[in-house]
Order: sequence, then C-alpha cells, then structure tokens
Amino acid sequence: MICGDQMITFPASPIENMRTLKNNPGTYILLIELPKQSNIAVGRTLRVILEAGLYCYVGSALGPGGLAARLKRHASISLRKHWHIDYLMPPAQLVGALIIEDAQRHECDWAAWVDQWADSCIRGFGASDCKCRGHLFYLGASLDKDPLIQQAQGALHTRYLSREALARLALE
Repeated sequence: MICGDQMITFPASPIENMRTLKNNPGTYILLIELPKQSNIAVGRTLRVILEAGLYCYVGSALGPGGLAARLKRHASISLRKHWHIDYLMPPAQLVGALIIEDAQRHECDWAAWVDQWADSCIRGFGASDCKCRGHLFYLGASLDKDPLIQQAQGALHTRYLSREALARLALE
C-alpha cells in the first residue's frame, strides 16, 4: 500500500512476525477491548472508571527479555501486579499489539501520537515515571482497530501482532 510517497507494508502473517520476535528491546501499543464499564483500582493511589470499548496502552520493553518477555507477560494472566496495565487486564481482553524492535525509547512520543486518535487519555495511568498525561487511551465504543493499525504502521513503522499471535506467545 502506498500512502503519499511512503510504502506501507502489511506483514504476511502473525506467525511470521513471531519468528523474528526474540529478546530485542522495543516499544509497543497494546490494543485492548473492555467488554463492559469497569471500576479499576490501580495500587493504593489510583482508581478509574473505564467505559466499555477500545483502549490503547503504550509501553516499552528495554530491559532483559525485551519485547518477547513483556508481550508474553501482558498476554498471560499474572497474579502479581507490577505495572498499572496489570490491574486492567483481568476484566479486559488483549486484541493485538503494534510493536517496533528498537533500543531507543519511543514510549512518550508514541503516547502523544495515540493521544491525537483518542477520545480521552486516562490521566496518570502508566505514566508514573515520565511527564506524559497518561499512557492509556480510550479510542471509543467502536471496536474497529483497523484505521489505527494502518496509520501506526505508516507513521510509527510498527508491525502488528494479532490476538492469536499473542496467545501463542503466552503459551511458550
């Protein structure tokens, strides 16, 4: 697909994507579906009421294990809560992820980019170690993620991993 003078390539299959995803560092956007309104307590200090719909969470995985380990954790049900997103995942469903393998931190720039698409930003969520308003964004009640995926692949040079690809990763 050509967008302006830039070629946007879509991966052949999620399995092909997973073959090259190793312990490389990177940045990711989780696409999350919340099936019903939820009141989420995040640790002791943050409580949010989230509407049903499509959300994006922007994060980075620059430490040991890289993207593969971080996405595996997010795709699995973890009893241990470490990051803000861990508190959202029990009632929510992971529907995909946009990733880039790169040692440079893109998290805050990507959060600003997603904020342009979002209906709202969940203030403070996922942004306790930076100056961003938040890293969790509500895209709306519609669950159509395709426009965001296509734009992110072009603007952010991401690859898309489907729900099925992430589920396979969680089983490894």
